[in-house]
Amino acid sequence: MSDTAARTITLFPSLTNTDGTQAVLTWSELGERLSKPAARPKRVDDPSLGGWSPATFREGQRQNSNVVEITALCMDVDEGAVSLEGIVAAPRWRLVVATSRSMGPDEHARAWRHLRDHLAERGVIVDAHTKDPSRFWFLPVEPMEGAFEFRSIEGEPFDVDATPEAPMSNAEPTTNAYGEAALKRACRTIARSSVGDRGDTLNKEAFSIAQLVAGGVIAEHVAMDRLSAAAKAADLKTDETTRTLASAMAAGKQQPRQAPALRASAKHVSQNHVCLDVDAKGTPKKIVANILTVFARDPRWNGVIGYDTFRETPVLLR
Repeated sequence: MSDTAARTITLFPSLTNTDGTQAVLTWSELGERLSKPAARPKRVDDPSLGGWSPATFREGQRQNSNVVEITALCMDVDEGAVSLEGIVAAPRWRLVVATSRSMGPDEHARAWRHLRDHLAERGVIVDAHTKDPSRFWFLPVEPMEGAFEFRSIEGEPFDVDATPEAPMSNAEPTTNAYGEAALKRACRTIARSSVGDRGDTLNKEAFSIAQLVAGGVIAEHVAMDRLSAAAKAADLKTDETTRTLASAMAAGKQQPRQAPALRASAKHVSQNHVCLDVDAKGTPKKIVANILTVFARDPRWNGVIGYDTFRETPVLLR
């Protein structure tokens, strides 16, 4: 893309401040800004952690209903990927892709899915949570471990007008947070499986995911697409993958399973409208599942804690 091709983005002083300021930058200027990480703050909730969005918003307010247009495609990749040497690695990187023109919200949803599927076919699994057009993207800071790396890849911008129109729906598949996390873990395990164990690993992980599909936690077509991509990353042959997934899915669906916090059982008790796992005496167990349930369902914790999936860091929102 030409260095003189300008695009409008929105800058935000912090994650919790939804009032943004528009900035018009060329593609090279945006790259320059994203290539220089700031010093890492001492606190993860430091209010000076600024961010940006490739979208512009009505009245500068960052929320989906206010999105006017989006000027780039952004994605996080934190799954296993296969190198040219066939070695499975687990990079964590952010992808910012230039587009041929600005996009409306519907066009963005279609283009984002198209690029996600294109990458999945090549064994690169994208974080599904990064589809949000109003998503706040932290400006780079120095990582806790390792070195920050920035790469600029020359090429033609993503052609928005060449993206298939139908039969896609703008609605994302019905897969809740628990299902998404389980699916990511399964795909990572499959992609990193060793030679000789890959088929068994695919069968085991697909069976487990099929149970969640039957329990309504994960949409089946989403599971099949992601598991197939992970199997391809593990260098499994297509016919073997097809047979294994079909068998594992059929078997797993016979034993439906739901998220632990949602299972109805005599071992659950309602406290302040939060369902917790309890012991024989009715006392809530000291387990991570209960902690997560309280954070997710107790209204007193709404909007208190967030999570930066790219840095794997919790963030205090207020």
